[in-house]
Amino acid sequence: MVLVPLLATTPAFVGFRIGLTFDPSSNSSMLGLVAETSSGLLETISLLTNVFIQFLTYFLVMGFASGLIKVFLKNSEWRKSTSTASQNSSLTSRDTRLVKVIALISAVFVVCSTPAVLGSVAMMLVREFSVTGRYKNLFVASFSTFFLLESVNATVNFFIYLNTSSKFKVELGSMIGLKLK
Repeated sequence: MVLVPLLATTPAFVGFRIGLTFDPSSNSSMLGLVAETSSGLLETISLLTNVFIQFLTYFLVMGFASGLIKVFLKNSEWRKSTSTASQNSSLTSRDTRLVKVIALISAVFVVCSTPAVLGSVAMMLVREFSVTGRYKNLFVASFSTFFLLESVNATVNFFIYLNTSSKFKVELGSMIGLKLK
C-alpha cells in the first residue's frame, strides 16, 4: 500500500533535476531545480494521481467509519434485546463510548487532511502554485502546514487511544516498562 503514493509521485521527481539556474537579481548562476522538457506533463500526471488517491482515501475513511458505526449500533441493539435488564446499562455506555471514539478518530482525520486535499486541488487550478512557480513561498508554507496537520492527526489519535482503551494502556505500559492506570 505504501508503494501506491510513491509510484504516483515518481513522475514529478523525474521531471526535475538539480542544475544551474540564472538569478537576475544577483546576476549569477545558482544551484536549483531545473525543469526537464516533459516536466509539465509528468507533474500533471503525478498531481492528478495524488489528488485521486487523496479523495479516494478521504471517502473510504468516511464510508468505512460510518459503515462500522452502523453495523456496531445494529449489533449493539441485538445484544441489548437478548441480554438481561441489568446488563443493558453497561452495554449501552460501552457501546456509546466506542461509537464516539470511531467518530472522533474519523473526524480528526477529515479535519487534519482537508487542507492538504484542498492544497492539491489548488495546485491543479493554479499552475503557478508549485515549488518552482510564482507562488512558491506560499506553496512551501502551505505544505509545511499540511505536514504539521498530519503530525497533529497522529498525535491526537495516540491520546484518544490512550484515554479510551485500557488494552492500549496495558500494552503501551508493557512496552515502555511502566504500569499505566
